[in-house]
Amino acid sequence: MKANKHFPYHRPPNRFLAADDARIKKYQEDARFAFMITQVDFTRNRLLDIGCNTGFFLFEALDHGAASAVGYEGAPQTQELMAHYIELAEAPITLQRHYYDFRFSDADRYDVVFLLNVVHHFGDDYGNPETDLASAKQKMLDNINVLASHCQTLIFQMGFNWHGDITKPIFSHGTKAEMIAFIRSGTHGFWKERAIGVADKDSEGNVSYHLLDEANILRRDDLGEFLNRPIFIMDSVGIL
Repeated sequence: MKANKHFPYHRPPNRFLAADDARIKKYQEDARFAFMITQVDFTRNRLLDIGCNTGFFLFEALDHGAASAVGYEGAPQTQELMAHYIELAEAPITLQRHYYDFRFSDADRYDVVFLLNVVHHFGDDYGNPETDLASAKQKMLDNINVLASHCQTLIFQMGFNWHGDITKPIFSHGTKAEMIAFIRSGTHGFWKERAIGVADKDSEGNVSYHLLDEANILRRDDLGEFLNRPIFIMDSVGIL
C-alpha cells in the first residue's frame, strides 16, 4: 500500500478552513458537493464513505442534515487527520482505519454511500495486483454492484486511467460517453440512474456541474482528466 499517495486528496471540510484554504480548488470539492445537494436530500441520512480521506463530503453532508456516518480510510497519515477533525468537531462519524473490503457483505444499511474515485485503483491500492485490465474492469463493476444490497443511493465517480496511470487507459478513447456506457451497462439490474453531473468552467475559471446533455457529454481536453469524470447518482433496485 502507498500510504502517502493520497495525503491529503480532499481539502479540509469547510468548517475547518482558514481563509486562505478556501482557494484550494484542485479537485473542486465544493462544486461537486453543490451538484450532489441538488439531487440528494441528506436530512437524517446514515452515510458511508469508502475512501473518505479528510472527510470533506461526510462533514458537508452532516452540515446539510445527515444524522451519522461511517468512513473508511486506509492511509495512516490521512486516518490521523480525519480522526483529528472528528474529535475537534465531536462529529457523529465512525472512522474505520483500513481499506473497505468489497468482498465482505456488510450487514449494515446506509441511505447514501460515497464511492468517489476509488474503483479505478483496483489492483493498486486494493485488490489483486496480478489482475489484468479486462478482469479489473469487471471487478470495478462488481465492487459497485455489491453495494446495492445495503445502500439506497450511491454517489460515484471513477477515473479514466487504471491505477491513475495515464499509460493504462480504461477506455479506448478516454471519453465520458465510454465511461457512461460502461457504468450503465455494467450496473443494469443493480442500480437505477437518478442523475449524471458533468463539469463546466466559465471564462473566469469557476467550475460548476450540470446535468448530462448532448453537448456536455463530449470530451473536454481543456478541463483536464479529473474534471471530465462524471458524477453518477444512482438508486439501488435491490435494497429492501
